[in-house]
Amino acid sequence: MFEHLKGKRVLLTGHTGFKGAWMAAWLHKIGAKVRAISLPAESKEDLSLKLNLSGMLDEHLVDIRDGTTVIPLIRDFDPEVVIHMAAQALVLRSYNDPVTTHATNYLGTLNVLEGCRKAKSLKGIVCITTDKVYENHESDQGYAEHERLGGHDPYSASKAASEILIKSHWQSFFKDQGVAVYPVRAGNVIGGCDWCTNRIVPDFFRAYFKNEPLILRNPDAVRPWQHVLEPVHAYLHIAEGMVTGKLKGYEPFNIGPERSSFVSVGELIELFGQAIAKRSGRKPEVRIERSPIVETKVLWLNREKIERQMGWKPVVNIKQSAEIIADCYLDVAKAKTEKEVREIITKNIETYGSMRATHG
Repeated sequence: MFEHLKGKRVLLTGHTGFKGAWMAAWLHKIGAKVRAISLPAESKEDLSLKLNLSGMLDEHLVDIRDGTTVIPLIRDFDPEVVIHMAAQALVLRSYNDPVTTHATNYLGTLNVLEGCRKAKSLKGIVCITTDKVYENHESDQGYAEHERLGGHDPYSASKAASEILIKSHWQSFFKDQGVAVYPVRAGNVIGGCDWCTNRIVPDFFRAYFKNEPLILRNPDAVRPWQHVLEPVHAYLHIAEGMVTGKLKGYEPFNIGPERSSFVSVGELIELFGQAIAKRSGRKPEVRIERSPIVETKVLWLNREKIERQMGWKPVVNIKQSAEIIADCYLDVAKAKTEKEVREIITKNIETYGSMRATHG
């Protein structure tokens, strides 16, 4: 899988983040030559440290807001493809620190694009944004790629602004250079070894490991949950298309799960409770404490375009996700060495690959 990326120079930003670490692990498995740029991991439990990614790729712990450092790092590497994942991705944190959120997500993206502008070998840039770039009218219809961008909170606004920047840079510079630029929108991603704050799955496992109650602030909110390897696979699929020359120009894509994965927070926690109880015989107590912060009631993406144009569709249902993720958290918690962690993550990737093969 993704043999066309083997040996290719891939610039990856945000590799110390949750999704970024899974991406880095998969790129390493493929055999790509990766230069990775990111802030240091926030917690000693983060997957990037558990894997010791610094020993697996060319790591540079740099703030992407620092253009004087980031731009030369990219130009010196001369990447063939770029996967830009670095971001301040937490909605609640964006309320507490909107300046850092906007600077990271807008100025950081500008620095990455400027670094790419003089890359001689570059075929394409995959810019990871979010489902929250759309102007949300609480519609029960999925948002399609042509619909209006917006943002009711600092995080959403910063990512919508970055998409305007991405398109303008393609029109102004990359179009004439023949470089493909694809913004890819996904959200509600869940997976093993996520320890971010104020996210439901990490909160569940923190409560489990500490034997403390799990506090739910919005148990009735319905979200289209998707396993982390679904969007990561889609990003790699797009990156490979750029390297082979099949994908050109500018094209935004939505990534999303099947409708059967649209369940409430409360239902999701019940599935995780069942999955972890099957392994350990216990699950965290759940308490409901309503939050005063207004959250979207409905937000999902129409992914028909990527399925129609590229044949990509999800393969993991929500029950499978809960079981795979619970096993991953428990297995990594028992691991004694980074070698064992790498084997667990590699096995997860291979299992996912087998699921895709089964679904054709």
